[in-house]
Parts: sequence; structure tokens; C-alpha cells
Amino acid sequence: MSPRKKMETNSTRPANWSHFPTTRYYGSKRRLLPWIYDISSKISFNSVFDRFGGTGSVSLLFQNMGKKVTYHDALASNSISAHALLLANSINKNDVSLFFNAIQPKDGFISQTFNDIYYSNEENQWLDGAVQQIHLLDDGDFKNYSWYCLFQACLKKRPFNMFHRANYYLRTANVERKFGNLTTWNKSFLEHIDVANKEIYHYSQKRLPNIIDATILPSGEMKDQKIDADLVYLDPPYIGKSSCEDYFKRYHFLEGLTCYSEWANLIDGSKATKQIHTPEYLKSWHNKNKFKDILFKEIEKYRHKIVMLSYQTDGYPKVDSIYDYFVSLFTSVHIEKKPFTHALSKNKKTEVLIIGFPK
Repeated sequence: MSPRKKMETNSTRPANWSHFPTTRYYGSKRRLLPWIYDISSKISFNSVFDRFGGTGSVSLLFQNMGKKVTYHDALASNSISAHALLLANSINKNDVSLFFNAIQPKDGFISQTFNDIYYSNEENQWLDGAVQQIHLLDDGDFKNYSWYCLFQACLKKRPFNMFHRANYYLRTANVERKFGNLTTWNKSFLEHIDVANKEIYHYSQKRLPNIIDATILPSGEMKDQKIDADLVYLDPPYIGKSSCEDYFKRYHFLEGLTCYSEWANLIDGSKATKQIHTPEYLKSWHNKNKFKDILFKEIEKYRHKIVMLSYQTDGYPKVDSIYDYFVSLFTSVHIEKKPFTHALSKNKKTEVLIIGFPK
């Protein structure tokens, strides 16, 4: 095995991420952007494929570095948000406020199905009204923008910002509380939408003139599209010692919002969370017995490009195993590590970037 190489990361002026919209999405790399910038700014490339795009934070970074970005994510809700974040628009934030303030609560699928699972019945009825009105919008840009604001509001009002547990009771339990999240959970959707609306509008006003609109691939399974990019950024689901980071499970409710009229036919009735059935192509990424093979196959697919893999030291397979595989494929391999703590966890982790340069 060739010796491990560490890239020179001299201090440079960071990209302008101070105006990037915030998110409560689990696993977002937003707080790591300065570190990712320091590393990627030393690499010569003009275009990038963000294969597991998620919140779009890394794509935003690359855009603000003047790179041409192609984005893909399996979840429809993330892809919709990417359209709002990664494409130029001329949406008036006052029009968004007027739209949401005019929403009338309705008795619909959400209030009939999810009572006291994620939100109160009154909140569910408001969501029914809002989702029905968004689906009626004809303006694609305005529709994506509205979805983005609603998704962010839904996240903020949830304990742990996810939908993997039917735990609305955490808001209503008469117990002593040692944290202030209850205030956030009990704020209205409109209050949270207003914050998201102002943040994304503020970013759009500060958007740098050299930014190139991203190419956003359709959500769902990644087919064998030909990717025109110099660098491929991979941030796959994380497999720990005993479990995987199942993003579909965590955000199935947001996925349901996007397919409101078909939602009832997609639910797994055996789940207390009323989760949508996980698509078959995602199950392999959540299976510890299959994960290594499909991860290595994904890396091999892009062996003729620069590949940057985002990973963690306590993941499976081990970093050494992945590093050795990179060495077998690429001429030069660099590895970077950074101690890191996720916002929702006190456990210290070490974030890893493994970068392979093609032969």
C-alpha cells in the first residue's frame, strides 16, 4: 500500500457561506463547510457531481466557489428543496407570506391519519390546507420555494427534527424540562415559515454573480446517467456498529407531503409512525451486509474522476478498508480528518474526507 498522503491546507479566505440558509436536517454538512472548503480549494476542478445531495449545503458551497454543480438525491423533498436553493429565482418574499397567511385549515388526509403522532390535530388541519394549496400552484419556482419553507417549518416543530418516532407526547407531557425546545416546537408553522422565507430570500439577494445554476437530476434511484463532472462528492448513508442512517425513515413524512394524493396507498400499516414503504433500491444502502459492496461499486464507477468521499471513523466498513480500496483505483489518495460533534448528539465523532485522484 502506498503511504498515506495529507493534503496541504494553508489558510485561505473561505467562500461566502454566512448567507446560506440554515437547516435542522440530520447529517447536514453545513457546519463543516469551512473545512470542506479549505480542502477542496486546493484541488483543481471546474465541475462537481453531488451524488447524495441531501440538504444541498455542499452543493451551495461548490456553487459559491464558481463550480458547475450537478445534484442528485433519492428523496423527492430534498430535490424540491434543491430547486429552491440551487437555481436563481425572483420570488418576492411578501408574496410567499401572503400565500401562507391565506391558508385555510381543512379536514384531510393528514388530520385523519396522523392525529397526535407528529403534530396537534389543529396543526394537521392547517397542514392539510397548506399542502393542498401548494399542489395547486402553477408557478414551478414559487411552488418549490413554498415547499422549501414548509419543509423547514415541519422540521423545526419536531422533537429531534425528524419523523422516525411517533413522539408528539414529548410536547404535551407534564414533566420538568431542562431544555428550551418546547418553545420552538409550539411556535406556529407560520412563524417558522417566515424565518425560512427570510433566510432563503436573503441568500437569493446576496447570491454571487458568477454562480451557475445547478443541474438537478430527478429524485429516486440513480440510473446510469452519464455524469459530466471533474469531481464526484460522495456522502452516502452512514452505517454504524448496530444501525444505519435511514434518511427515508427519518423524513418519510416530508416525502408524503410531496405525493399527497397517493400517500394513503404508500403507507406501511404495521408502523406506528405511518411510514411510507421504503423503496427497494434504498434498502441495500441500509443493509450492513450489502453496504460495502454497493459503496465500493459506487466509488469504482467514478474511478476516472476525482472522488471525494465524506465518511466517519466509526463507520462500517472501516476507514482503512476504504482507503486501501481507493489506493487500488487511484494514482494518488489523500485523507483528511476532523473531530466533530453533531448538533443532536454529545458523542464526539471524527469526520473523514478521502480523496482519490484518477490514473
